[in-house]
Amino acid sequence: MNNHIAKHLYALFSFSFIIAFVFIAFLVKDGYSSSVDFKAFMTGAHLLVTNPNSLYDLQAQASKQVEISEKAVRFLPFKNPPIIAVLFLPFLLINYTYAFFLATIVFFAAIYACSIYFLKFKGSPNYLMAFVFTAFFLPNLVAAFNTQPVFVLYLIFVLLYISLKKKRHFEAGLVSGLLFIKLQYLLVIPFIFLMIKKRTQYFKGLALSLAALILFSELLSGGFVLNYPKFLLIAETHLYDKEEIVGMVSLVAFLSNFMNSLHAYLVNFIFYLMIAVLYYKNHKLLNFDLKFFVIVSVGLIFGVHVFLHDLVILQIPILLLVFNRSRSNIIFLALVLLLPYLVVFLDIRSLLSIVLLLVMLLVLFRKNNLLNCFYKHY
Repeated sequence: MNNHIAKHLYALFSFSFIIAFVFIAFLVKDGYSSSVDFKAFMTGAHLLVTNPNSLYDLQAQASKQVEISEKAVRFLPFKNPPIIAVLFLPFLLINYTYAFFLATIVFFAAIYACSIYFLKFKGSPNYLMAFVFTAFFLPNLVAAFNTQPVFVLYLIFVLLYISLKKKRHFEAGLVSGLLFIKLQYLLVIPFIFLMIKKRTQYFKGLALSLAALILFSELLSGGFVLNYPKFLLIAETHLYDKEEIVGMVSLVAFLSNFMNSLHAYLVNFIFYLMIAVLYYKNHKLLNFDLKFFVIVSVGLIFGVHVFLHDLVILQIPILLLVFNRSRSNIIFLALVLLLPYLVVFLDIRSLLSIVLLLVMLLVLFRKNNLLNCFYKHY
């Protein structure tokens, strides 16, 4: 009986949430959908079909965006590898506004599906609780409403967790190579390399995966190998304004409040090396889940181009804590759900990187008795 009621409550909650998405999507219409990253991704998809050789030409991107929507909004460049543009090809078949609405729903559902897949692996697929967490964790909502395909990154980290847990090191290497879709997350590879034993197998999988993705990208958009690095250098250094930096949650964004960009990058790199040394010294004293927490945190803290939606991948260590179902974990869940809303309200998003860095230091300095008790269920 209780299961029957729970299923109906879950169906009602799901239906209500989808209706809310429909309402909001039609309410904001073209004005909103033309001001978020959806426009950049659709630009990439259009160019991939019509003129793939110009995929990383800023002038061609700007012209295509005018065709896509005549709304007077700022230029949003497509900066991802071609495989991300491929994900948006199906949305070219329908009207731009309807495509935005559909992408919002699909991406939200994909995040939820990744959480369920992960929890099934852990043996505790609480569908209702997972849906509530997915629905109210702010990075998930930001990712969905900005139609950021961060669910792909989330899935990569879930697969990485599973392959490392099963000690399938060649498979872990293959999955790690997929981080190529967002290059800054390759920063985590040295940390993964340290925690495994069959490093040769891991390296073979990594090399094969990276080679396949680079070749595929070259075939999709001729000149990728030569054009993409130059394009990224321009896009990442000259197209950022103060508003974009404030919107980031990385350590570089926090440091930029106190020093110029060059010094911020330098200090960021020094902290990265310090954490790598601490991890090298102490990783054998940590359980698997804490090691993986450090890996996820390194990507979020030291990756430069990290926004609120990227925190979706932080759900992996969070879900491990929440589904222990102890009272302390329920309190932890409330704090986790509240913190992103608080930092956005106070407009101090980059402070999240400091919070995450402090927790990671507690782990690496072995002040992790409290954290270990959270994981005792597993």
